[in-house]
Amino acid sequence: IPAHVTSATDPAEGRTSVFASTDAELEALTRYRTIFEGASVGILKVDANGHNTEANPAAERMLGYTAAELAGMDFRKYTHADDIDHNLGLFQELVAGKRDSYQLEKRCYRNDGKLVWVQVTATLERDEEGRPAFAISMLEDITERKEAELRYRALIEQLPLVTYSVALDPKLYASPQIEQLLGHPAADWLRDPSLLSKVVHPDDWERVLVGSTCARTTAPPFRDEYRCITADGSVVWVHDETYPARDERGEPCVQGYLLDITDRKQAELSERGSEARVRAVIESALDAVITADENGCILEFNPAAEAIFGRSQEEAVGARVVDLLVPPSLRDAYNRGFEQFLATGQGRSSAGASSRRRCEPTVASSRSSSPSAACRTKVHASSPATCATSANRRAPRLYRYGKRNSSNWSQPGRR
Repeated sequence: IPAHVTSATDPAEGRTSVFASTDAELEALTRYRTIFEGASVGILKVDANGHNTEANPAAERMLGYTAAELAGMDFRKYTHADDIDHNLGLFQELVAGKRDSYQLEKRCYRNDGKLVWVQVTATLERDEEGRPAFAISMLEDITERKEAELRYRALIEQLPLVTYSVALDPKLYASPQIEQLLGHPAADWLRDPSLLSKVVHPDDWERVLVGSTCARTTAPPFRDEYRCITADGSVVWVHDETYPARDERGEPCVQGYLLDITDRKQAELSERGSEARVRAVIESALDAVITADENGCILEFNPAAEAIFGRSQEEAVGARVVDLLVPPSLRDAYNRGFEQFLATGQGRSSAGASSRRRCEPTVASSRSSSPSAACRTKVHASSPATCATSANRRAPRLYRYGKRNSSNWSQPGRR
C-alpha cells in the first residue's frame, strides 16, 4: 500500500504530530511514538542545518530544557566550546553523505549551567529522492563514568612514572610525565604512532618490538629494561612492563608503565667499571690474592698465588684454605681465628709464633651495611701477615697476599 504521511509541528509543544493514511502506517507510527516517548536515552530529531525539531522526555531531563525550548535550538548552543568543532565536522560529513553515522563523547551544558558528559550516536535519514531529510541523535548520559575516569587519570598523573595505553589503531595514550622523561609532549604520541620506534635506542628496538608485540596476545607480560633517546639527544634507561588488556569499549589493547632507572643503571655500570679495575689490579699484583667464602672455600686464586703457593687455579678453586694452604700444626689456631672473625668481623687471631704470621681484621666498605666473614692476609719476607675485612653478606671473601720472593712462608707440602 503506498505510504502517504503528513506531519505538523506545534511550536508551543515542540512536538511533531504525524498523520498516516493507512492502518499499517498508523500502527508503525504508533510504535515509533511509543519508543520515542518512552526511551531511557535522549533522542533529538535534527534538521540538515543542525537545529533540533523534536526532543523526547529523556532528552528534556538530560539537558534541562523543555521540548519547546529545544525546538529550533542549534546543538552548538548547549555544546561545550572545546567540543563544538569536532561535533560540527562530523555532522557536516554526515549531511554531505560522507558517512552514514557517527559517535562521539562530548560535554553539554544543561539549562541550569551544570556540565554533563553525553555519548552521541547520530544517523541520517533521507527522503524519497535521497536528499538529507533529518538526523536522529541519541544521547546517553555518561557523566559518572567520565568523572571516574578523570579521577583515575588525575591519580595516575601524580605517580613518578609514565603510564600508557596502546590500542590496535595503534593510537597511544601516554600520561603527561612522558614529556619530562623523554622530552616529547603526550600529544605527540597520539599524533605519531611511529614515535616509539624513533625513541627506543636502535640497538634495543628489535627486542622491544618483539616483546611488546607478544604482549598484545595472551602471552606473559612484556618486561624489559632498555635505552631511550630523548628529544635533546641524551640517553635514559627505562624499565618497561606491558600487559594485554581491554579498553572501556571491550576492544583489545595493551597497557603498561615506564619507570626511569637511569640513576641505577649508571651506578651499576660504574660499579662494573670499578670491579673491572680491581680485577685488573688483582690479576697483575705481585702479591698473592685469594678469595674465599664464609666456609673457607677458595673462590679466586690469582697468578701470584699460583706462583707463591705452587698450586694451579684449577687445583685451588673449591678447596678449603685451611686444608690446602695451612700446615697441619697451625690449622686449629687458624680455624679459631677465622671463626672469631666470622662472628665479630674484627679481632686478631694468631696462627702460631713459630710461623711469624698474624691476622688483623678491619672493616671495609662494600654493598652490604654489616661486616661479615671476609679477610685479607698479606705475607712479607720479614714481617708478619696483615688481615683486612670487607663487608659482603652474600659472598664473604678471604684475601691472602704473599710476596713472590717471600722466603719465610712455609708452603703446605713444601719446605
